[in-house]
Amino acid sequence: MAFDPFARPTDDSVADDGGYESDGPLASSAPFVSKALTTEERAAMQVRGQGGEEEEREAAPVAAALKSQGSGLHLEHKVLHSFGKEAGKEALCGQLAPDGHMAAVGCRDGRVRVVSTRPGTGLMHTLGDDVPGVTLACCTALRWRPEQWKSSDTKNVLLVARDDEILHYHATSGRVMSVVKEADNQIYALATCPSHPIWASAGVDRNVRVYDEGRQGVAHTLVSGGGGGMAQDSHTGHSNSVYALTWAPSDRNVLLSGGWDNTVQIWDCRTGTAVRSIFGPYIC
Repeated sequence: MAFDPFARPTDDSVADDGGYESDGPLASSAPFVSKALTTEERAAMQVRGQGGEEEEREAAPVAAALKSQGSGLHLEHKVLHSFGKEAGKEALCGQLAPDGHMAAVGCRDGRVRVVSTRPGTGLMHTLGDDVPGVTLACCTALRWRPEQWKSSDTKNVLLVARDDEILHYHATSGRVMSVVKEADNQIYALATCPSHPIWASAGVDRNVRVYDEGRQGVAHTLVSGGGGGMAQDSHTGHSNSVYALTWAPSDRNVLLSGGWDNTVQIWDCRTGTAVRSIFGPYIC
């Protein structure tokens, strides 16, 4: 039997949260509605006792601030840390780690700065070779591997896009675990599925590639058939570079992408095509 990374789970412990998910493809006329938060996410955002809040703010100030915002409390905008000469590097992308204790920042010089959000700490690692006379391509996208994948015992894994490569870094040691190369492409967007060990990339060639984390190989290629220029009212995919990519919260088969062609495309892995499009947003 062929391996299908998108097969529906048979484990009774996997609960249906009411979102759209089925073995059939998403029809172009189907209502695209999903719950904004899972039961676990809503529970995590409940305000704890006063003593617990204080301890949490000291341990992970960024995560505590985001939780306060989710509970309806006022979020104060202020600088938590500054990192000396590293603060002058031009940042192109960034993301908090799942536990809120670290943040990764991808820079124009091709290197990734991993910083701690804990009080009294700062720069932890700089990922990327520092070879005199060698200029690295810009770091254009990065994503932390979700902890709930449980595909490996290795934690703090970071996916980094640089030119036509996607590097898997172990953020706390700086080790490159693997490299995926996409010939004739320049990658501008990465996405990780929140519930399953799959991730995706998109960029200059307008296609979306979905990878199986376990095999480190392409599981699906969602192909754009549009030509150059701006695509309006088209289900053929993108006609220009893709700069944004994300999974639908409640369906591992559905992704959304946006870019220079003024469209948001809704892709279905079961058909390998874009099934709906929204004209208007210009994303770069």
